[in-house]
Amino acid sequence: MKAKLEYKKNTLVKLPKRTCIVTRAVYNQSELIKFVLSPENQVVPDISRRLPGRGVWVLNSHEALSRAIARKAFNKAWCREVIVPKKLLENVDKSLERHALNFLSLANKSGCVTCGYENVIKQIENLNQVLLIQASDASSKSRKKMCYKYHNECKISKKQPRIIDLFTVEQISLALGKVNVVHAALDFKAVTDEFAKASLRAKTFRSNTTVDKTSAVAPQQS
Repeated sequence: MKAKLEYKKNTLVKLPKRTCIVTRAVYNQSELIKFVLSPENQVVPDISRRLPGRGVWVLNSHEALSRAIARKAFNKAWCREVIVPKKLLENVDKSLERHALNFLSLANKSGCVTCGYENVIKQIENLNQVLLIQASDASSKSRKKMCYKYHNECKISKKQPRIIDLFTVEQISLALGKVNVVHAALDFKAVTDEFAKASLRAKTFRSNTTVDKTSAVAPQQS
């Protein structure tokens, strides 16, 4: 299958394309979730795309995966009966979460994470741009106050605001090895960008975007 060519920082980059077994359309690999079979013939999500064996691909959408299960699309893709776990939808959601939080842990180890309300405010004021994390279960007042400050600073510096509000206080705290982390700011490094992409991927799956509203390249004939 031909890969799309794009320019990134003056370098020609090949973006792999794959076909979704539900829509039968071709997408960028980053828009899909890969699945492989375990030795026990069970369907397993391969979020990092590193597991061995032949993979099949489903659009990164709760709805698309639900259709794949209902239509027995995995059986058709592998041309045999396979075992689909009853909690596959939940497993994928949790796996996408863990994948993103792993990048947050790496960002913390690289020293680019600042925690605490006052410290985050200072970081926002001192740097041209940071990625802002706010706990999904933080108080509405606290989140609004932080967002107001962040958006104002981004407007002044003419930078695009980037906010991640997908994870709970407990999840963020565990990823950072700290207690009761409600707000955090990340300097922009490669690992920060990976965390942002993985978080968006998890959020996109949860948003239940319809499979008809996608960036498919072209339909494939069955």
